[in-house]
Amino acid sequence: VGTSIDLNMERIAIPIFHMRVSPVLDACNQVLIVELADGAEVSRQEVCVGSLSLKERLDLFVGLKINRIICGGISELMLTMLKSKQIEPIGGISGEVEKIIVAYCCGNLDDPSFCMPGKRVNVK
Repeated sequence: VGTSIDLNMERIAIPIFHMRVSPVLDACNQVLIVELADGAEVSRQEVCVGSLSLKERLDLFVGLKINRIICGGISELMLTMLKSKQIEPIGGISGEVEKIIVAYCCGNLDDPSFCMPGKRVNVK
């Protein structure tokens, strides 16, 4: 009996502060990990990252098999680190986490209401 791999599964991470997207990934204390299957949420967990260095955060994201990180701001160093591990950052995003998740699943994350003031959304 073989095992099948669902190619429509993905994990996203969202840095959070009071259930909103945290302004800066590098300085956040909590990250929400959301597992999606066929565009619908399957599970979620909050992870405390406040005491972790950037390298430790990267190692955590790799270990959790994160595909994308939806965030507000992100340093050039962290951006480079994420890309080196094939984790796609989606920056310049702000708003309530629940609305962000729904918009992401529906392909509407480029809506101007989710754009951080002064930022352009870089969604594919």
